[in-house]
Amino acid sequence: MPPDTLHVLAWDPDEERLARISLPFWLLRMKSTPIELAAYASGLDDEGVELSAEDIEKYGPGIVLDHTTSSGERVLFWAQ
Repeated sequence: MPPDTLHVLAWDPDEERLARISLPFWLLRMKSTPIELAAYASGLDDEGVELSAEDIEKYGPGIVLDHTTSSGERVLFWAQ
């Protein structure tokens, strides 16, 4: 069963804030370029991490990315 929603949790330790975002896959499929991960945690794009809706759909529902930066920012992506 293909995922229908991409969920994102992003933690900013400097501001002690948690951001929650849920994006429907129909919207992600409209995007022709990879998802900009640096918008959620700095340094991810520097590490060559690129994801598209097709990449995520290929593996189905589950954790897509769980990343913590050296400065303590944390981001969790999962497809449902």
